[in-house]
Amino acid sequence: MLTFDPDKHTYHWNGNPAPSVTQVIGEWINVAFGGVIFKFNRFTGVAVDIETMKAASDYGTAVHDACAILVRGGNLDWDALDPSLTHSVKQFAEYWRRHHYHDKSNYREGRIVAKSYNGEPIFSKQLNVAGTPDIIKIVSPREVHIIEIKTSKEHDTVGPQTAAYAELYKDFYNFHGKVRRFVLCLPKTGKYEYDELKDPNDLAFFKARLFEYRYIRRAKW
Repeated sequence: MLTFDPDKHTYHWNGNPAPSVTQVIGEWINVAFGGVIFKFNRFTGVAVDIETMKAASDYGTAVHDACAILVRGGNLDWDALDPSLTHSVKQFAEYWRRHHYHDKSNYREGRIVAKSYNGEPIFSKQLNVAGTPDIIKIVSPREVHIIEIKTSKEHDTVGPQTAAYAELYKDFYNFHGKVRRFVLCLPKTGKYEYDELKDPNDLAFFKARLFEYRYIRRAKW
């Protein structure tokens, strides 16, 4: 049985802790310099002060929450929406109008599943890793789309992230069809970008990070 604590963002499988996809990738780490804590991207070398990172995270969460209301068919109070969010959320509304299909008789439906939406976490017994994709779109009984929402064009690890989610989905639901992966970028200015992720090395990168993650926790240094 898979359980998820949204406050601590922790997963357990049959009572045992399971690392998350983002935890395994470990893109950002804390680094102290001159008495100040920075978030350091271990892959790009970019350093961001922790307050700036928190503001960006809060912004992303707010955008995700607003998008969830639209996806679930709720009435979003645009007047009450923080003006800084309006453009990104309107871009999502335009994306959803263009790409979401309502013909359920043909199995065309979209369902959003993210922690901020109280969605559905998934787990792979083979990898012993859990996670919660932003959007799982069931296109047909044989095709599913994994879609990640990003509010910045700086999303270097979205390929490995979605590749891992695809493996989790197939294992968790015993799905043998096609899983396609996409990233939806919702900028503060300009039009949204919706791109398919096709790099076959994405999953290999994630599995390499998973090997490292396990090795470090077993090593007695």
